This record gives sequence, C-alpha cells and structure tokens, in this order.
Amino acid sequence: KLNQLEKIKLADELHRAGAKDEALALYEENLPLSRIDGKIPPEAYLNYGTALLEKGEEQKGLAVYQMLSDNTQG
Repeated sequence: KLNQLEKIKLADELHRAGAKDEALALYEENLPLSRIDGKIPPEAYLNYGTALLEKGEEQKGLAVYQMLSDNTQG
C-alpha cells in the first residue's frame, strides 16, 4: 500500500513513461487542489498541469499552473 507521496512519485514516473491516463488518475486522487500542500514537491503540481495540457485539458492545466504560481510567490 503506497502513501500519498509514493503515489504522486508513481504518477510522475507514469507520466514520463507515457502512461498519461494512469498518471492523471493518480494525480487527481492524490494532489490537493484547494491549496498547495507544502509537503508535496511543487514539481508534482507542475507535472500534473503538464499532463492535463498534453491531454488537451488546457483550462484545467493552466488553472493548476496559476494555483502553483499564486501559492509559491512571496
């Protein structure tokens, strides 16, 4: 049984390997999108946004990028 961070790392690996649908499912289940979780590497959110863009979900992908930008400034 994988914990949240391990599932996110697996999603990153799946995304890099080209298994975008599986990666998106894991990102959606494990990344809190109401706010950036400081325990999760920002790269995970960046990878999630990229996976959404690659899947053709531009609005969602850009929203993830914007949230990441808003929460990492200052």
